[in-house]
Amino acid sequence: MVESGIRALEHGLPDLPEEVIPPMTIPLAYWKTDTFGSVIFLAYQSESEGGFTPMTLHATYNRGSGVWVQRLPWYGSFAWYGPKGPLGSTDGLDGKAISKAFTAGHKGSESGEPALVVGGWHSAEVATISLVQDDEYTGQRATGHYGAWLIGSEIDEPWKVEARDRRGRLVGVVSSSPWSRSS
Repeated sequence: MVESGIRALEHGLPDLPEEVIPPMTIPLAYWKTDTFGSVIFLAYQSESEGGFTPMTLHATYNRGSGVWVQRLPWYGSFAWYGPKGPLGSTDGLDGKAISKAFTAGHKGSESGEPALVVGGWHSAEVATISLVQDDEYTGQRATGHYGAWLIGSEIDEPWKVEARDRRGRLVGVVSSSPWSRSS
């Protein structure tokens, strides 16, 4: 799993396998700077009845001397909201275009780490996501598998993530406000 995260940071996401079989672990989305990387993985948790439940792991990496190195700990605490099965179209968003699954704070630019990494899920209609802080936009294509997304910032300021469709229309927003609602 460590190596597949490094490959995603170096070369982009691999194609999804034709069949996902537990205990496979697959990179779903990533975000990186020159010295920091973050990857969301699809993983499976064993059930007491012998089956498997899809879950998500969040891993971080540092880059030094041209090499990505895993950081510990890895987090497996946020739920799977991707498609049921897990293959198929994104669902589980209750009709929303975007949802936030986690926010991770880091040490900030003095340490070479971003101040913020945000991740979650988006519907199939979303083509781009943008992190907005202090009226500055950092955008990227929504390219994660199963609607997974990650984006981050080097500054610790209030933020929102805007989801737009292929025509550029705003279809959903999540924000740092505890009162915000996904749409």
